[in-house]
Amino acid sequence: MFRALIIVLEVAVLIMLLRTSFVQYWLSDVQAAVSGWITVVAEMPEQHELSLLKDRLQPQIQNMTESQKTYLDSILASRLSLQQFYRLYCIKGDLNPFIYGPTLQTVCTAARQSSLLNNH
Repeated sequence: MFRALIIVLEVAVLIMLLRTSFVQYWLSDVQAAVSGWITVVAEMPEQHELSLLKDRLQPQIQNMTESQKTYLDSILASRLSLQQFYRLYCIKGDLNPFIYGPTLQTVCTAARQSSLLNNH
């Protein structure tokens, strides 16, 4: 009986402690940190493939202006941005003010050959 009373008191104290604002704040920080780690780990293969694609485009990148390089970096920042670029400029044929002509064809060909355009 005495043990049961101590266990009930311990549970009550634990519940009261977990409901304090400090513990709630701390737990939300822990959750945010763990979520960030999980996101980074989940995106590692995608980032690796984007890095490989950028390496394949390196000869073209060397001849670009700084604004073109910055634009290409924004395209190669994520799978989604590459897919949007590919759909808009490689498939639909819209005019791109930064990447055009043979450079656009090279980027489109390299993107097509990568596994990044496959829907997962």
